[in-house]
Amino acid sequence: MQAVQKKEVRDAQAALRHSERRFRALFDSMFQFTVLLAADGTVLEINQAALGICGLTSDSQAIGSKFWEVPWPAGNDVLARLRAAAEAAARGEFVREEHEGRRSDGGRLIVDVSTKPAYDDDGRLLYVIAEGRDVTHRKMVEESLAESEDRFRSAMQFSAIGMCLVSTEGRFLSVNRSLCRITGYAPAELLDRDFQSITHPDDLASDLELLRRVLSGELDSYQLDKRYIHKQGHVIWCLLTVSLVRGKDGELLYFVSQVQDVTDRKRAELELAELNAKLEARVHERTHALLEANAELEAFCYSVSHDLRAPLRHINGYAAMLAEDCARQMPPQAEQHLRSISDASRQMGGLIDDLLSFSRAGRTEAAEGELDLDELVSEVVRAMRAGGGDRAIEWKVEPLPRVVGDRSMIRQVFANLIDNAIKYTQPQPLARIEIGCVGEDDGRAIIAVHDNGVGFDMQYADKLFGVFQRLHHIDEFEGTGVGLANVRRIIARHGGRAWAEAEPGMGASFYFTLTIAR
Repeated sequence: MQAVQKKEVRDAQAALRHSERRFRALFDSMFQFTVLLAADGTVLEINQAALGICGLTSDSQAIGSKFWEVPWPAGNDVLARLRAAAEAAARGEFVREEHEGRRSDGGRLIVDVSTKPAYDDDGRLLYVIAEGRDVTHRKMVEESLAESEDRFRSAMQFSAIGMCLVSTEGRFLSVNRSLCRITGYAPAELLDRDFQSITHPDDLASDLELLRRVLSGELDSYQLDKRYIHKQGHVIWCLLTVSLVRGKDGELLYFVSQVQDVTDRKRAELELAELNAKLEARVHERTHALLEANAELEAFCYSVSHDLRAPLRHINGYAAMLAEDCARQMPPQAEQHLRSISDASRQMGGLIDDLLSFSRAGRTEAAEGELDLDELVSEVVRAMRAGGGDRAIEWKVEPLPRVVGDRSMIRQVFANLIDNAIKYTQPQPLARIEIGCVGEDDGRAIIAVHDNGVGFDMQYADKLFGVFQRLHHIDEFEGTGVGLANVRRIIARHGGRAWAEAEPGMGASFYFTLTIAR
């Protein structure tokens, strides 16, 4: 009998130890902070999570000690609140508070702790349960989010650009000061409206269509120049930038809009467009007037070519008949007068030809192509030699580049310059004429025609290229004073420039530029 009783006691003790081990395993495995306290605050049990949170290495550092006497890393103010919570729980009250202190490594520690009493079947207090969770990370994230939210609100409110949050239906959810300044509305007035109510009717359809495309996922965002109706009734132009904000699950939350007042820019653009329209109309009018002037010039040239030549032919014809029929009876002085009449009529004919050539150079369409200047200059020089008589002329023609231009026009340029060189070297027993390329200027060849003729004073150089401008008397050198004017006009038609350099008695150099063929 006694042996049976001993066995039952051993079995009961074993079962109790097994139960305690299961309780300890369950108690220690709890993730949350858990402490059991006696009614006087003595620590009865503490789990591993609480030891880790509190920075203790062994439960012996806490068990048997008053809860507020344990060397927690938290400050004295936290311990005081924990003691008050434990005492309240001992009186049967439930208390839940967040306590912040320091971990053993000095880092922040925030614990959400609840204390509550545990009673036996007879209603007697067994112990106080203090449970808690380490909410440091969650609280720090919440604080960071709150700080970020404050920064966003501050940045939005004080931004120089109008900003607002708008619901997917178009109602204003939040507006900043700049948007209120731009539109003239107070914040409360805008928050009581939707953007459609202040959008100009002519711009609403395009704005709504872009919003639809953003909501459907076709666009991530969009920009639009649109008009708003100011509170005072006038129109303001704004550059609108709109983006859609979605939630973590892709749900549509709201639009973020930026609004910049570009009224001054749009007004300038409209004024510029109006000015351009006026300029185009003026150009059209002047082009029409120029066409009419060209038509009149064509008629004038026709008149010059036909009507003025007829009297000259009559003068030359009758002068020739008079010289032939009355040569024996005519005194020497009369013969001299008759020769002067013939010379003047021939000079008038040459002047008419030169004027017509000058007029055609300004009106004729340039048929530009690639030109072989070596071949062209050789052709002109051969023609000049054939008509130059028995004068002694030393020619020096250097290789010339291929250029772009109208062949007949450029031939006329060389003919005029070489003819001038021959003419103004007449006083020289041996004339020297050089033709060559002396360099480049921004993709253009610089062509030069040099002579050792009479030259001229550079202070009169600007007169050379004017119509009827001459630096020598007609009795010295014949000519009409149109050739060099024609040269400058032709070269200008080709986008180049022409100029001259000389000294009296030291010859002259004439230069012009033509685009090099690539």
